[in-house]
Amino acid sequence: MKKMDKYDKKMEKILRNIGEFEEKKPSNESIDKLVFKAKEFINSEENENRIGFIEFIALQIKIMKKEWLFAQMLLLFFAGYWLSISKEIVYMQRGLSVLAALFVIFIIPELWKNIENKSMEIEKSSLFDLRRVYAAKLIAFGLIDTGILTVFCVYAVEIQKILVVDLLGQFVFPIMISSIICMMAFSRKRYLNQFVTMIICLAANMGWMLIILNDNLYLKITPIVWILIFIMCALLLFYFIQKVLHDNTEYLEGKFNELSFE
Repeated sequence: MKKMDKYDKKMEKILRNIGEFEEKKPSNESIDKLVFKAKEFINSEENENRIGFIEFIALQIKIMKKEWLFAQMLLLFFAGYWLSISKEIVYMQRGLSVLAALFVIFIIPELWKNIENKSMEIEKSSLFDLRRVYAAKLIAFGLIDTGILTVFCVYAVEIQKILVVDLLGQFVFPIMISSIICMMAFSRKRYLNQFVTMIICLAANMGWMLIILNDNLYLKITPIVWILIFIMCALLLFYFIQKVLHDNTEYLEGKFNELSFE
């Protein structure tokens, strides 16, 4: 009986003091502090190894497939050679609009590949936000194409003696038309297949070629009209590029992959 009494007393003492043995749960404030310090540590480690935006552009140029670049260079070489052997130089110059459309079309597969390959998840998890990723891509395309187009234009003006005004109207302007169509298709809320975009670019420039091959229409385009057309195209191109970069909450890739970017 004495042993039972001692046992009962011990159990009673344990039960009375059981609150002291309970593990104390951390407060919400302590958890928040710990998470905040962990984030600070992770961000400091990432910032040490994070590359700059200029380096990121250089990286984009490096990792891009170069088939489109070689195709563009070959196209410009063919255009230069065609100009050098053509006897009907005036009509040949006006036929450059079709080549201009092809110049932009060669870029479309590289720009559209992220949609086709559904690689949005990778880009969304990158150190740069989606807007900067596509800004880097467009800048990379712009730098490379500006370089090779400058070389071609200098060749056409200096060697083939083509007037700058004619070159702008018959080659650079069609490139702007195709670029506008490309950016407009890329900024759509609904996915548009790259081949459909290519066909639209070709059709638009074929229509423009029919206009410039018609002397009655082409010769009526005054310098003021040319200036207004270029300003309008430049504004449209700028608008659609801005739309690509800033409308990332309703991005066509988000619609295509059913992701949100809030």
